[in-house]
Amino acid sequence: MEIIVLAFSLLILIVGLNIKLKDLKELKKTNASKENLKLIGDVPDNIEICKEILKKFNNSKVIIENKTDEKSSYYIAISNKIIIGNVSDSFSRIQTVIHECIHSIQDRRVLIANYVLSSISNIYFLILIITAIINRISLKLFMSFFILQFICYVIRSFLENDAMIRAEYETEKYLKEKDSRNEKEIIEKYKNMNKIGIKLYNFVLYAKIIIKCIILYVLFLI
Repeated sequence: MEIIVLAFSLLILIVGLNIKLKDLKELKKTNASKENLKLIGDVPDNIEICKEILKKFNNSKVIIENKTDEKSSYYIAISNKIIIGNVSDSFSRIQTVIHECIHSIQDRRVLIANYVLSSISNIYFLILIITAIINRISLKLFMSFFILQFICYVIRSFLENDAMIRAEYETEKYLKEKDSRNEKEIIEKYKNMNKIGIKLYNFVLYAKIIIKCIILYVLFLI
């Protein structure tokens, strides 16, 4: 019964958020479009954007590292470092870099809590898989994992939604300051991408939790 409820909650979310596969394809198409890449051709490179935004935020102590072998960009709260991945051929690169800069000025206690709890959750998940395989997992352990996952979801979604929403606003301000000739068109496309991207991100974040719980529950039943 529990596994049906978990799966049904995903279905409700798909319908409620109006999640469509074509939206994801549209996002990827927009982000990789050569025409869109030309629109941001007069905007500085990623490192320069990062430095300028951090200076604007009065947060120059952040370490910036460019890693072309990384597919994504992210902020590491423990080391106060922004990793800029291989996003040069991505139309959304401006907003992506600014998004990570915003993470660096969020409440540090919340950022550390997210890091610590996420790490504990991943380790706990592996432990439960092992104990489930040897038939030593209990329903109490399963419920404690679900609660931990829910707490992680609340914290992570708060941080990400805050950064995504503020990034759109800060990107618009940045392009105006740079007097980009394509400012209006870029912002309009970013807004359209965010309408799809924000809800997709939240869905994926929740879906990962449910999938982990379903895996554990199936192992628990075996």
